[in-house]
Amino acid sequence: MDLNRAGTLALAAGISLHVPSGRTLLALLPLFALLVGLVVYCLIDLVRAPSVRYLPKPVWALVIVIGSAPFGAIAYLVLGRNRNDDRTRSATPAESGPRGDRAAV
Repeated sequence: MDLNRAGTLALAAGISLHVPSGRTLLALLPLFALLVGLVVYCLIDLVRAPSVRYLPKPVWALVIVIGSAPFGAIAYLVLGRNRNDDRTRSATPAESGPRGDRAAV
């Protein structure tokens, strides 16, 4: 493997691969960080969700991770996420906590 001045990486089989410059890679870094953040958010949401739609959780995990860059994560958010569970999850701690119970006061 040799990298010439034009930024082309020559592989053993005669295949050449263009490598972007350092400035280009630095400019793409925030986009890459957002992409990784989206995938991590979707995986955490998947683990915490009591149920999902259309596919089992392990299959959704594969779709999120292996799916084409952001499309697997977006597909999970749009299709797989059970929206009714979000409302019950956020309302449950406030209702069942000690401050929500007037008889305990």
